[in-house]
Amino acid sequence: LVHFKLNNENLKFKRLSKYKLQYHLLIKLDSASVLYKKGKYLEAKKAVLASLKQLENNKSRLTISHYEGLKHIGITRLFYIEKRLGNILQGLKYLNSFSKGMSPVYKKKQIIFLAVAYSELGNYTKSIELLNVHLKDIRFDAKNSLYSSFLKNGEIAAAYNTKGDTFVKWYKDVGDRKLLDSAQYSYENAYEIMKSLSNFSLFSKALLISRQANLKLLKKQYAASLLLYNKCEKDSVIMNKSLSREIIWLGKAEIYTFIKKPDSAFYYINKLYNEKSSSKCTYENKLKIYHLLSINYENIKDDKNAYKFAKLSLVEIEKKNIQNTSGTSFLGKYEQQEIKSISEETIKDNKKYTFLLIICTI
Repeated sequence: LVHFKLNNENLKFKRLSKYKLQYHLLIKLDSASVLYKKGKYLEAKKAVLASLKQLENNKSRLTISHYEGLKHIGITRLFYIEKRLGNILQGLKYLNSFSKGMSPVYKKKQIIFLAVAYSELGNYTKSIELLNVHLKDIRFDAKNSLYSSFLKNGEIAAAYNTKGDTFVKWYKDVGDRKLLDSAQYSYENAYEIMKSLSNFSLFSKALLISRQANLKLLKKQYAASLLLYNKCEKDSVIMNKSLSREIIWLGKAEIYTFIKKPDSAFYYINKLYNEKSSSKCTYENKLKIYHLLSINYENIKDDKNAYKFAKLSLVEIEKKNIQNTSGTSFLGKYEQQEIKSISEETIKDNKKYTFLLIICTI
C-alpha cells in the first residue's frame, strides 16, 4: 500500500477508515520523502511541515512510541532538506524546536545530525568524534532500543558513509591525501555492511563506485575517474535516484573542465542546470556548477559569462560564510543546552537513587 501511494505521489490522499492513523501519517511523511529524492526540496519541506502539524493535532490519539517515531522521521527529513538547500542553521533550528520533550533515546539518534552540522561548518574533528560516538552507541545497543534489528545495519552504514563524506570535505580544506584514504576506508566499511542485504546490495555497490570515482577525481586521476563515472551512468539502479544522478553528471562535468573539453563539460552542466528554469540541484552542487561554468567560459574566451558566473560564485560563498557564522554560534548554544539538560537528568536520577538507598538502609 505504501509503495502504491508513493509511486502515485498522492500527497493529498484521504484516510480511509480501515487505515490506522499512524500508517496514514507514515505514508504522508514517506510521500514527502519521494519529493525530496526527486530534488523537489521546497515541496518536500511544505509536505513535511503539514504532516508534522497533523501529527501534533492528533497526538492524543497516538501512543507515545508512534508519536515520537513519526516526529523523528519528520525532523530527519526537514534537517536534510535544509542541508541540501545550504541552510544548515535552519536545519538546526528545526531540530531544536521539534525535538523538545522527546525521549532521551532520540537525543542519541540525533547525534548524527550534529555531526553533519559540524562537518558543514568546518569543524571536522568534532564531526568525526560524534560519528564515532554514534557508531559505538549503535553497536553496543544490545536491546535494539535505538534502532530495530531490521534498520541497524543501514544506520551503521549511513554513519560510515557520513564519515567518508566528512573526510572528503576535510581534504578539500587542507589537502592532506591521507584523508582521502580514510574516506575510502569508511566507504568500504559501509559497503561491507550493506552487501549482505539483498535489498540494498545493488545500489550500495553502485554508490561505492561513484564515491571511488570522486576520490580518483580529487587525486587528479581523471582517466580512471571517468571510467568509473561512465560505469555508474550505465547503471539504472543509481541513475534513477536524483541525488546520485547529480553527483555523477557533476563529476563528469568537472573532469571535462579540468582536461579542457568545454563542449563535453557544458553538455553535462546543462543536464543539471538551466538558468531559465528553477534548478533542482542542491546548494553545494549549484555553487560548484557556477565555478565550472566560469572556468569553461574562460576557456572558450567568453569573458562576459566567465565574469558573470565567477561573481555569482562569490556572492553564494559570502552567503554561505554568513550562514556558517550564525550556524556555529547556534550550534554552540544548542550543545550547551544539551549538556545542561543531560546534567540535570543525571542529577535527578542520582537523587532518586540516593533516596532509594536511604529508604533501603532504614
